[in-house]
Amino acid sequence: MTVGNIMTPTVVTVLPDLPLCKLISLLMDLNIGGVPVVDEGGFPIGMVSKSDLVSDEFHWDELCDSARAPREAAAELECGGCGTVEDVMTHGALSVLPTATVQEASALMVAHHVHRLTIVDRTGRLIGILTTFDIARWAAAAVELHPA
Repeated sequence: MTVGNIMTPTVVTVLPDLPLCKLISLLMDLNIGGVPVVDEGGFPIGMVSKSDLVSDEFHWDELCDSARAPREAAAELECGGCGTVEDVMTHGALSVLPTATVQEASALMVAHHVHRLTIVDRTGRLIGILTTFDIARWAAAAVELHPA
């Protein structure tokens, strides 16, 4: 089975200059754990996830202007006071072609401790995303087709 058969072709993406409060709203509204970060041309340049927001390397107190507004009011800010996606994203998206096998993609995810890969065409343009949930859904369907 190839990644192209099980990937999610409709991908929510963000630009690196998106304010963090908008990223948080997006992740919460869509109930997703992360999204690819793309450049203006739609080419993946990184990934950002909820884990990036709670990382030891992320310091809210340094990014937020606490003098302007308390944390409780952060959602009401103009979204400029608490940093951008670029401040927390993982640079360099892990990508595979849609012709990669699910096993190859899974091995890459395990080796790099990630939960999502960008799927790109031969030019490097984003055409889909593969998540651990996509792989689990595929595995569950395979088990249903071939019960023990």
